[in-house]
Amino acid sequence: MRSLLHLHRSCNRNNQEKVIIMYSILGVIGTIIIGFIVSLWLPGLERKLIHARVQQRIGPPISSPGIMAPLKFFFKQTIMPYSPLPRLYNSLPLIGLLSVLFIFLFTVPETYQLGAFASIVAIVGFLKIEEVIYVFMGSLSKSVMSLRMPFPDLAKGAKHPNVQRSFLEDISAMRAFRLIAFGSFPLYIALFVPAVISGSISL
Repeated sequence: MRSLLHLHRSCNRNNQEKVIIMYSILGVIGTIIIGFIVSLWLPGLERKLIHARVQQRIGPPISSPGIMAPLKFFFKQTIMPYSPLPRLYNSLPLIGLLSVLFIFLFTVPETYQLGAFASIVAIVGFLKIEEVIYVFMGSLSKSVMSLRMPFPDLAKGAKHPNVQRSFLEDISAMRAFRLIAFGSFPLYIALFVPAVISGSISL
């Protein structure tokens, strides 16, 4: 009799965990859908009501930046990026999207039971992945807008010995690295202050 009760309780516990995980996944998907809907109208409202008012002009229709721009995007010509590692270059945006989705998923209270994934270290790690991708994309892009140019995109330097040459993509990668080092890295360190005070890195 006791074994049957124990089995029944364990089954109920497993079912509850499955329901919690399912609700968490649905919550993440719902957040993405709501964010997508808001992003369709927010750029138009910003350009129509704020930018146009500051610049004293009529401004574009509210639906133009958020709705018409994505539609125009689907009709643009598909190009192959000029990069020494084109497959890695093309996969980096997808990796960034997955890292953001994981952040959404692991910050839902129902997923706190996942342990190490629902911790300050994991969230900071996923944020760093999303930022480091910018550095890699800048360094893997060998021309402006990842297209082969009829001229070298030199920012400075020449073909002389002991002279450092800089390309535009190198400058963009260094700029992204500086933003990480001086902008977000102190913020990530500050995130650990509550963890140290509470004595736990779990969310």
